[in-house]
Amino acid sequence: MATLSESALKRLIQGGETSTVELKIAAPRPVDLAERFCGMANAQGGVVIIGIEDAEQNIVGVPDERMAMTIDTILRAARQNMKPVLVLEPPEPEVYVIDGKQVVVATVPPNRGAVYQSGGVFWVRRGTHTFPLRPYPKTCGPASAMSDTASIQYQFVEESMFSNRDTYRYDGRLPILALLEICWQGLPL
Repeated sequence: MATLSESALKRLIQGGETSTVELKIAAPRPVDLAERFCGMANAQGGVVIIGIEDAEQNIVGVPDERMAMTIDTILRAARQNMKPVLVLEPPEPEVYVIDGKQVVVATVPPNRGAVYQSGGVFWVRRGTHTFPLRPYPKTCGPASAMSDTASIQYQFVEESMFSNRDTYRYDGRLPILALLEICWQGLPL
């Protein structure tokens, strides 16, 4: 049940890695793949294509004897290594044959409200890299005005936005749209 045409898939591959395309020669460990999935889902979504040498966009394919393991790795990354569970679109990875070689495609939908995490870390995709998001406490007024039961709100910002990692102060280098705001009490851990 292929949703991409062969020509559309070839165009994605020839375009190389972008903020929405990740190329892998083979399936990485599920925890590593989960980080990529989180980064894409927390940004604008995207596709992970396995069986492609990313430097030159050469189609090397996934051998028959590695196909089941590759699909299992994708599903474990999305279903067991992420919170909340990521539902791919379609829910199962797709296998395509290009130039006589099999490639596996996992389509990651964009965030629909939940902030995805893997290994207790929130990730976001920027360009061809996936970055961890770090907490930055919001100023909620004088500390004396906050009760013990008040919810603590955090803004999650990219690590590269901090001018001093010890104080977690936003230095203004990236647009404010890069901030994600969540309520600590509702944070899925």
